[in-house]
Amino acid sequence: MQKRKIGAGQLFCLLYICRMLTTVTFSPILSDGLLSGNNLPDIVFAALFIFLLCIPAYLFYKRFPSGTPLSVLPENKASVPALFYCALFLFSASVSVSRFYIFLTSVIYPEKNMSLFFVIAVLLCVYCSYLGIEALSRGNVILLFITALGTAAILYTSADKISFYNLEPILFNPISDSVKSGFFAAGRTVEAAAFLFLAAETKGNIKKGFFVCISLFVISLLLLFFFLGGVSGKFAETQLFPFYSLAIISKFPFFERLDAVVTAIWIFSILIKCSLFIYIAGEQLNVFSFMNVKRSLTVCFLIITVLSQVFSINLTVHKAVSSPYVFAALTLTGAVLIPLAEIRKIGKGREI
Repeated sequence: MQKRKIGAGQLFCLLYICRMLTTVTFSPILSDGLLSGNNLPDIVFAALFIFLLCIPAYLFYKRFPSGTPLSVLPENKASVPALFYCALFLFSASVSVSRFYIFLTSVIYPEKNMSLFFVIAVLLCVYCSYLGIEALSRGNVILLFITALGTAAILYTSADKISFYNLEPILFNPISDSVKSGFFAAGRTVEAAAFLFLAAETKGNIKKGFFVCISLFVISLLLLFFFLGGVSGKFAETQLFPFYSLAIISKFPFFERLDAVVTAIWIFSILIKCSLFIYIAGEQLNVFSFMNVKRSLTVCFLIITVLSQVFSINLTVHKAVSSPYVFAALTLTGAVLIPLAEIRKIGKGREI
């Protein structure tokens, strides 16, 4: 893998696209939590918990600007964290791939076997990972522009369908439900752990970009769920993928297939996210002396290919493996517990 620096803007564009993919593939039926967009406190708590989740990663970067959770450890103690982070990113990538597989085989091509297509897609992700972080970031900038344009078109064309009767009163649901929703949303923010490894390969003003990225994501979250709740109301909770359903009813007079735009954005976002997580996981496997770049990428390819197929056997299996509790436990360990423990243990006098 090439070792080159990317700009702070490129880093946060990557993390933004990866996290937004999790948002737009939100599925109440797959137990993604209670977040439905009809209750403002849900979004407020989600924003608060996501911000708190990202603070340890930022503190780790401030303490070790050129380090990662593995590089700051003695060589003989890095193997267990390496395996954990490798598992975290490959698991998250596999869930994302399997969710798109479920989308294709249940919504777009319900009678087709798409397994070969996904093997080829994962292989393409491995190739993109091999090109390095710089190539991924360049492709992501183009995707960000397309995503912003497509999302703006969908929201613009659905604005006249908003009914405030579809939005529940702010205090309609118990506040405990809103807290739980916010916790579930934060628990899926694996990108906070990805920041720990990518910041060392970044140049520029990371401090400014860090807060700008979180702010833009929170604004995007509020906007998307406001439109989803205002247009679809309770109907959204009955849909497998509510944002795709929103795109179906959003039409230009001369272009009535905005759902195709969502599908295209989803495909390219999966490519970026899966490639990025394979890149990070491959770097962790290289800690082991018997591994090299080709072997690491081969292992990542096999794991994601197998897991994504297993996770998409049926909705019950996917619902179990992508449980918000599972994601919360993994994300909190990788983004909060490990970096805070290393900051505390290594101490302020340690030089990287």
